[in-house]
This record gives sequence, structure tokens and C-alpha cells, in this order.
Amino acid sequence: MTSGRMSHRPDGNCWFLRIDSNVSHYTPNCADKVAPFSDLLQKDVPSLWEEDHQASFTTLKHSISTQSWLRFSDTQRFKLQGYNFDDVYKPGAMMVIADAPGRLPNPSKLDNETFKNIKSGTIFLERGNPGIVSCPPVASGRIPLDQIEAMFWYFPRVRPTNLLIFYFKGNVAPQNGIPEGVYDINKDVALVIENVTDSDEGTYYCKVAPKMKMIVDGHMDMRVKVSPKKPFPEVTQCTTCISESECKVQLPNDIKKPRLTCIVRDTKPAVALRWLLEYSDGDTQFISDKFTVHPSEYSVNTFTTSASIPIITSNVDTMYRCQANGEALSARSDSYVTVTVTTARRTPQTPHVTSLKPTITSMEATFSEDHTVKDTPDGSQNTPIWFIVVVCLLLTAIVGLGIVVCKVNWSILPIT
Repeated sequence: MTSGRMSHRPDGNCWFLRIDSNVSHYTPNCADKVAPFSDLLQKDVPSLWEEDHQASFTTLKHSISTQSWLRFSDTQRFKLQGYNFDDVYKPGAMMVIADAPGRLPNPSKLDNETFKNIKSGTIFLERGNPGIVSCPPVASGRIPLDQIEAMFWYFPRVRPTNLLIFYFKGNVAPQNGIPEGVYDINKDVALVIENVTDSDEGTYYCKVAPKMKMIVDGHMDMRVKVSPKKPFPEVTQCTTCISESECKVQLPNDIKKPRLTCIVRDTKPAVALRWLLEYSDGDTQFISDKFTVHPSEYSVNTFTTSASIPIITSNVDTMYRCQANGEALSARSDSYVTVTVTTARRTPQTPHVTSLKPTITSMEATFSEDHTVKDTPDGSQNTPIWFIVVVCLLLTAIVGLGIVVCKVNWSILPIT
């Protein structure tokens, strides 16, 4: 540029002003950087291109030639928490991300899972499985898929060296030396982690470039979870398993301090447990929500939760319920197991029966031996029998003799 007066074009806009309006949204402190150009726009003032002009122009050129960044990229400025959902901004009720305090999406437009993720900004993915991280402005419907030209995913910070992968007009390319097969972008321009590990836990940042519009930022916190193996929860004292959610416990009648222990093993994050008393009509009564958490012994970076309560023995069967809840259980949160506690019935003690068993057995053996040796009788053993036989014969003879005598006497009596 040479010295001379600044010439204005027929449209009445200086080309410097046009540059300012184009890059101002993407350049921090843009007003300060273009300030040196103001003296070139004054009327009837010679326009001299000096060093400060060149420095400002170089800065603006760098902003245009590098990746664009929104001036206000702090997505924490507006949060869904605490806003009044009845205050729906109209027109624009279809918007699902607040663009200012009080302007909120209509929650009826979202499914429960998407709304939960947008509201909390956190998603849990299963370790060892593929996982999908959605970009909130896209998943919520604020930016239609057919309007997206480019998408950039960053982790764990928004820096050029932390760019994982980008999408541009249907083409997907990993960045910064990341091999293919680690990350991908699906048809919903969501980030796909092919194999979720503990090192993947953190905050993922997305930048969406709609057609003819400014870039929109979003972020999602991802936490790794490990679900427990079925059945869960389980009660260690159960003696009979009826189903996954029902079992029986039979306690000895002489136990002094009976307890029930409920446990859920190898989860991440740790789950919470609570005990309830369950009635036959299905109603429950809260007992305790105290539990302990310990690192698991056999599963790396997981936790085991246990909860124990004392119970009272009774002649009537009693039902208890152990309930588990937590992010590690996903859709099966609030799973429970019902335990029916039965006390063993007390039976009468008859020790003499047991002591007589050897005697009875001995007597049976003796009786058997007597029958085995009956072909070789012993005279000393048969003496009482012979004595009885002799007495009976004598008595028979005496009775017979008496009858004969009576008949003779009757026959010799004179007839009168």
C-alpha cells in the first residue's frame, strides 16, 4: 500500500471494515487488534501504511488462515441446571440448548436418555466395549445433521495437539498420529471409541461447523463403568435360590446374633445398597442404607459394596429386601433380592432312644443266634421248658384220675 488518501468503494464500505466484521466473531480482542486501522479511515487524512498497521494486518491474516474459534467458547456460561423449564423461549421453542439465561429447550421434544445426558453433561460407557460420545448441540437437535459440514473432536483439552479426529463433508480422518480403528465418527457425527479403557475417562470437546453459520462448541464428560455379573445383589446367607430376585435363608434355632449380608461385587463406580422390611402385600419399610465399599480383590480398578443388618429370629417367616442402585447398573438400577428368613423348628431331645440302640441291636443279634443254633440244643438252656411240660402232664393226669374216680363212685351207689 502506498501513501495517499483512502479511496472508498461505491458500496460505501471500506474493505478493512469488511475484514473486521468477518473475523470479529472468531478473534479474541478483535477490537484492539484492528484499532490501528482507525486512522486510515478518517476523512481528509493521508493514509500511511506503517509498522503498527502491518502488525495488525498480520494478526488478522493469521486468524483467517487458521482454524476458526468462537470468541465465547466457554460452554459453562449457560447451564440447564436451575432454570425454569416452563420459561420456553418463543419463537425458537424447538431449540434444545439455551442460548441465554431463561431461554430453554422444550423438554418434551427429547427422549429421556438424551435429555438426561444434556442436563448432566455426563455419560457412562462400559469398559471393554465400544462406546459413543454424542455432541450435545447435535444430539439435542439444535443443529440438524444435514446442515453439518465439519466436526472436530478433542480430548482432553481443546488444543491442536489434542485433536483426535475430524469429519468434513462425509470424510473422516484421525489426527496427530492416532491410527485408524481407535476412534471413528458415525452417521450422527458422534465420536465412537472402539474399545473403552480407563484411560479414556475425561471430558471430550466437540466443534460443529454448520453451513454458513458460526462454529458451535459442546462438551461431554465421559466416565468408565463396569457392570456387575448376574445375579446381583446377592445375600451370602441364602441357602435356597428361587430366582434372581428371590431366595430363602434357614437359620439354626440356636443362633444368638443372626445377620444378613448383601453384596454387589466388582463394579465401577461403586453402587449403593439399602435394606428394607417387606410385607406380604408388597409394601416395604426402610431399615438401613449404611454400606461399606472396598476395592475388589480380583477385578482391577473396581469396587465391592456390602451391607449387613441384624435380624430377630421368629417362629414366623420374615421377608427382607436388599436393593442396589447406581450408574454401574444402568437400566437395572434399583434391582433387588427378596430374602425369606425361616428359623429351624426345635425338635424334642430323646437321648435315651439313642443310648438304647446298641442294646436293641444286641438283643436282635442274640435272638438271631438262638435261631441259628436251634439244631444243636443245649440242655441247660431248655430246662425250664421241660419243667413246664412235665408239670402240665402231671396236672392232666391228676385231673383225669379224679374224673375216673368220680364216675366209679357214682356207678356203685345204691338206687333208691
